[in-house]
Amino acid sequence: MTKRVLLLSVGVLLVLSLWLREQSQSDAPLVPLVAAATQSTPTANAGPDQSALLTPSSRSPRSTEIRRALDYRSALQTLNARSLDWDVARVTAHQDVRIACTLVHRPDRASPRVDMDTNRQPWLDQLQRRCSGLAAAMLEPLPFDDPALRAWSALVPESVAARFGRSAALRHSDDLLRHSVDVRLLYQALRFRLVEGALPLEQIFVGSQPPVSADIELALVNAADWIGCQRSDSCGSDGLWTLYTCAQFGCPAGTDLPSALQRISPQWQYEISRSVANWVLSRSERPLQ
Repeated sequence: MTKRVLLLSVGVLLVLSLWLREQSQSDAPLVPLVAAATQSTPTANAGPDQSALLTPSSRSPRSTEIRRALDYRSALQTLNARSLDWDVARVTAHQDVRIACTLVHRPDRASPRVDMDTNRQPWLDQLQRRCSGLAAAMLEPLPFDDPALRAWSALVPESVAARFGRSAALRHSDDLLRHSVDVRLLYQALRFRLVEGALPLEQIFVGSQPPVSADIELALVNAADWIGCQRSDSCGSDGLWTLYTCAQFGCPAGTDLPSALQRISPQWQYEISRSVANWVLSRSERPLQ
């Protein structure tokens, strides 16, 4: 049992490092520049004004429909056709699909061995069907000068802090936690508040000693995924993040995302993720059951 827990812990840490590397690739040039988008009066095609950039437009339900879609390529095309160039929903949807579909379109060296893993192969097959037809460009990060990516970067709490100060960033991160469906922005908001000492640990971990910050930080990725799937009604076995998680680690048929997270995480990490997600969701909607 100890060996199994150790292996699972190593797996979770590897996923966390890959997740953060994906994020750093998208965020690398994203120096915050709300001002760059607000020097002139915006038009329908020019981009949002300052107040719009400081509102988490990633709460848009359009970006979450993709997480339940049967055909990610068609869903992305529909979203792009209905969105303005600077719509943050484009970034949310593109990143969700890109990360998940890279798993089957650009597999790692270990992937040929999954045919022997009956717990992974059905999930990979289903993910492959939903990712079929995607152009190679859809598996690449958005270009640095993409207007939607620039708008998205202005929503990162650290970017808001650099431009408007700590208090504004704390208010903004609170708004993200109440409304956003973008798991990367949710993670950024949670981490910013943790680092700034603004997560109310006594409310999150009622009746118990709060974990140390390092342990909480390790659990924030899963917490953000959990919040995002709950808000987008995509925690079920057919949700994008469930398919992605189970295609990597293997799950019994019918597994939902919370069960998958419990399966792949040490129990302490799962409990922290659950407590954080429950606290966030309880402030804006029905908490976890």
